[in-house]
Amino acid sequence: LGMYQLAVGGPESDQSSAPGESRFTRNFDLNGLSLSPSAGVYWYSEHYTDYHFGPSSKEIERNGLRERESLRDVSPFIGLTLDMNLTRNWSAFVNGEISLPGSRIRDNAMTGSHNESITTGIIYTFN
Repeated sequence: LGMYQLAVGGPESDQSSAPGESRFTRNFDLNGLSLSPSAGVYWYSEHYTDYHFGPSSKEIERNGLRERESLRDVSPFIGLTLDMNLTRNWSAFVNGEISLPGSRIRDNAMTGSHNESITTGIIYTFN
């Protein structure tokens, strides 16, 4: 039917900790090709949104900005991965993902209305 994944980020006290993630993936095998659509949500702690998307205290003071309240946020996403077996030991993949940042992240002047990523790679499997 599919696979559900849950990943928990680093400790709340670590401001640069990774976000958490909840994802559902379904694999479709097509004669050596594997197509895997996925959908889910990233969630970010108060510390993460403040550290990565909030102005520093020096920037606030220097530019006369008002203090921004840090809150948790979520970003839904969809993705698609294509895996292809090249030989018995070698395979290649390409993965694309689009996420829609939550309002706390989107309100930052340095972020856009959505994020895209493309990852490619070659994998060697030892047997």
